[in-house]
Amino acid sequence: MEITRNGYEMDKKWMWEKLIPNLESKSVIVVDNASYHNVQLNRHPTSNARKGEMLFWLDKHDDIQGVGPIVSDSK
Repeated sequence: MEITRNGYEMDKKWMWEKLIPNLESKSVIVVDNASYHNVQLNRHPTSNARKGEMLFWLDKHDDIQGVGPIVSDSK
């Protein structure tokens, strides 16, 4: 099952608008590590990504240590 960002946003909205305002002081929220409780905002390309997608991602994230400027071999 694919978790959508939209579902994450709905959960986050519910937590901030409904849950947290109704908690007593010094309450603790325990959340498991289920995939629908997490979202990766900046996904890296997978091994199935096209070369152009990978180059774009690497160029956008050129602050990664050990990775120099990206040069495409296409002319």
